[in-house]
Amino acid sequence: MAFVVNPVYASTSFGISVMLFIFIMFRTPGSSWGYISQALIFHQVRKYLLMLDTRKDHVKFWRPSILFLCKNPRTCIPAISFLNDMKKGGLYVIGTNIVGDLREPGFVTKLEDQNMAWLSLVQLLGVKAFVETTVDRDVRNGIQNLIMTAGLGGMTPNTVVIGFYDTSESKDFISEPDSLPSRRPLFSKLRRTQADSRGHIDKLPEIETHSNDRRITVDSYIGVIKDVMSLRKNLCILRHFHKLKRPSASSSPLFIDVWPVPPHPTSTHIEDDTTSMFLLQLSCILHMVGSWGGTRLRVMATSPSQILGETEKVQLEGILKILRIEAHVQTVILAENFENLTESEKYQSLNRTMKDNSQNTVVTFMYLPRPPPEEGQNLEYLEKLTVLSEDLPPTLLVSGLSKVTTTEL
Repeated sequence: MAFVVNPVYASTSFGISVMLFIFIMFRTPGSSWGYISQALIFHQVRKYLLMLDTRKDHVKFWRPSILFLCKNPRTCIPAISFLNDMKKGGLYVIGTNIVGDLREPGFVTKLEDQNMAWLSLVQLLGVKAFVETTVDRDVRNGIQNLIMTAGLGGMTPNTVVIGFYDTSESKDFISEPDSLPSRRPLFSKLRRTQADSRGHIDKLPEIETHSNDRRITVDSYIGVIKDVMSLRKNLCILRHFHKLKRPSASSSPLFIDVWPVPPHPTSTHIEDDTTSMFLLQLSCILHMVGSWGGTRLRVMATSPSQILGETEKVQLEGILKILRIEAHVQTVILAENFENLTESEKYQSLNRTMKDNSQNTVVTFMYLPRPPPEEGQNLEYLEKLTVLSEDLPPTLLVSGLSKVTTTEL
């Protein structure tokens, strides 16, 4: 009615009210007696969480919900930000297991400090993630608890992401001046929050400097991979993400590469292979994110000969068209007599082939071979993964256990 009586005065009053609201929101000091908004948000979130029913899940509405198992955030800053892009509207949980016992003197205080430091880091990085912590003397048991209990109600992770079991020296990204946001916020309330966050993250654990300090053995690490698959979760293993550089303006094209064929191809059609479909889906989601829009999605059609390679290329192009994924399919010819090579030689040959085709690659998605059933073969399996992914760009070794795409209405 006010706009009908006098539109000028009504517009002016409305504008002043909005400016006062914004001024009070960002300039008011912190409250010591609580915020009513938190109580209202809690009520609404609880109500809608109860309405989520996992029995009504359908592949048509699938989205990546990620649980990132992070040992030390100081070494994982690029990976944390990358996975925040890849989740694309899904759930994102960062989980960590603290080795110890609650009965140890001062351990609870240490746990509270680390939880506060984690929350401050997430806020400072601007990632939309929850943080969950477990305590166990055995790392594998702690990770099992995280996988089974992460999330709430119908919001649970469907994809577990872990780092690679690497013996190289870790890099402390938090101590570097350019690794964390440095831009000064406009409003004083945000400036105070940023300053508080930087103060808390200093309490994060230090990096272990020697390989003997590792809290997890090779057998436990491979056991974690098997546990994830046993619990029917999709799995991604990250390697070389300390080298990740976000795409920027460049004269040469930058690529997101997908290698959707396993090291030991079977007769299974690629559209029936859950891992191949999962690879294509994840790479497509990443490519759709605004900050990755300057890259090109490239799917590699591997084949022992040019004739078979063209057939493989046509098949992949048909699948991508059905899935409505915009990508360029490139034929890659494997080494001569590839089928006659030993298993170790095949991994070395594939690694050389991928390196030869990765000059302008930002991220590589590749097929994760299945772990061996026998525990005595764990070290050999890890060595094969090391050879397969050696000296590549930032790489995700991926295993898909559930269906993520459908062509049915």
